[in-house]
Amino acid sequence: MTTSAMKPSELGSAVDHVADDKAFGAPILIVDDQKRNILALQAVLEPLGEPVHAAHSGTAALKLVLEHEFAIIVLDVQMPGMDGLETAGLIRQRDKSSRTPILFLTAHDADHESVVQGYALGAVDFVFKSITVPEVIRSKVSVYVELYKARLREQALLRERERLSFVRLSGPPTTSVVSNLYGNMPLAEQSPDRFEHLASEYSAMFDAALERRILEVDSDLTSRFRAMAEQLGDLAARPRDVIDLHQRAMRLATKDAPAQKARACAEEGRFMILELMGYLASYYRRYISTSGAAPTPQDSHENEPASPDAREETSS
Repeated sequence: MTTSAMKPSELGSAVDHVADDKAFGAPILIVDDQKRNILALQAVLEPLGEPVHAAHSGTAALKLVLEHEFAIIVLDVQMPGMDGLETAGLIRQRDKSSRTPILFLTAHDADHESVVQGYALGAVDFVFKSITVPEVIRSKVSVYVELYKARLREQALLRERERLSFVRLSGPPTTSVVSNLYGNMPLAEQSPDRFEHLASEYSAMFDAALERRILEVDSDLTSRFRAMAEQLGDLAARPRDVIDLHQRAMRLATKDAPAQKARACAEEGRFMILELMGYLASYYRRYISTSGAAPTPQDSHENEPASPDAREETSS
């Protein structure tokens, strides 16, 4: 079953929902052992309007990196104790900060080895305090602030699209195509007796599936899955119906069962529902290729076996 694409109005709402930059802060971390340098950098970066954190040592910086995610780290190379290069190396060891841009600050010309090591640790640039004007530092930092916010906006837009899609898929089918193919009534309500019969058959297959996995015996599950898929296809079952059936069978199979068996059924059940879905999809492909249309609930009623009373009346 296919679902319609997100409507332009819905997509527009999703874009509007994440378009406000105020919702996406880009924290900046300054690391310098000199308080006057930190105050100067805070004044330089203040026009960006982003939260600025400060650390007076490499150790303090590592603690802040554990607590926060930063758009960029402005890191002094020359610090007593743990210097900037060592601090950067430790920052890179943490998965969450392994890709955080680092702008190194140095009071003098860095030697070639330090520059190579710095870039190897993920430095995006080296800035020399004595010759770099404040506007240049602010400009360099602003680039990575915007990149960070763009990434957050993209992630938020993706989440919003997924949320809207989930809301639309969780509700009742709204398109005439879906209604014509499958109808709006769940299989459990449309044919409750057959649904319960199938759920009982499916629950018995859990034991067979566990035997197949644990004892490595041939329990002929493949043919049983295929037969069940054909029954579901004859009923014009939807994916949601298969999920309902699986959940009902799972409850039957694990009722009063030990916790260990219940866990094993849950694990094996993940593969079982995929196998059943696969056979049902194959059934629909064959049906459409031969008849030119998908089965409908009306077709399934025509194919339903007669009740015992009806058969007696016919024979008489």
